[in-house]
Amino acid sequence: MEDKWLVIKILYKDEQDFNEIQNVLALMNNECFEKNDDAVILYTKDKDLSGRIEKRLSYRIEDLKIDIKETTAFWNKVLHGDFKSIEVQDFTIKSKDLIDGKEDKEKTIIINPAQAFGSGQHATTRQCIELISWLNSRDSLNDLLEPGCGSSILSIFSKKLGIAEAYAFDNDLTALYNAIENQKLNEVNVNTFCMDLSYINKRFDLVTANIFAHVLINNHDILIDYVDENKYLILSGIEDDQAEEVKDSFSDLKLIRRVSFEGWTSFLFRKKN
Repeated sequence: MEDKWLVIKILYKDEQDFNEIQNVLALMNNECFEKNDDAVILYTKDKDLSGRIEKRLSYRIEDLKIDIKETTAFWNKVLHGDFKSIEVQDFTIKSKDLIDGKEDKEKTIIINPAQAFGSGQHATTRQCIELISWLNSRDSLNDLLEPGCGSSILSIFSKKLGIAEAYAFDNDLTALYNAIENQKLNEVNVNTFCMDLSYINKRFDLVTANIFAHVLINNHDILIDYVDENKYLILSGIEDDQAEEVKDSFSDLKLIRRVSFEGWTSFLFRKKN
């Protein structure tokens, strides 16, 4: 029996409309979506999701238009079919179906792109990997936290890089199942939890948050509190036109490095005494 998915297409006229859609989806914990020139596109099995979205957006966006259609085996046909092996910082990120047994296990990250909540293709993921690698070559990192982990690609990368302990969490169970599967594919141990940003009672040498800019800003205090004294915070998921706002919001930290390409920006900060 084929796997049935709904494709929800939310049309927008301008950047203000897009920001309203983005904010509502974040509040509803639906942060995995595609954006094109005139629409935000979500893929879901939840038949009631479009109604809940319409209810929240109808008074925010004039003449709101939402198109819905059904598709089959979405993740395999769309995401998996388009997935390519990627070379990032001396590592190769590959689909589990492309593994031929000749790979260097220590330098290969294997993922299941059938539910790709972060396949490594997006600029923000590659920026995080670049910053983690750069930092690890210059300071001794004992542990890492990846909030909103999605596929867990960053915590998996950190373990293969030699960081002793990695913690990851997400509030989306589907993403979390994908994360745990990817960890098993890579034979790494990551402490993984289903939760939101406010429940871990521990500080880390490195926190790497690849989330929407407004979520980063709104959770400023929580994110900083996770960082140990004189240690590091990576912020990603930031569109270039939002970068200065995020940087200013975290001005109580020391900016160490900034990486920008393909319309996205990531920051590496150090927590001051």
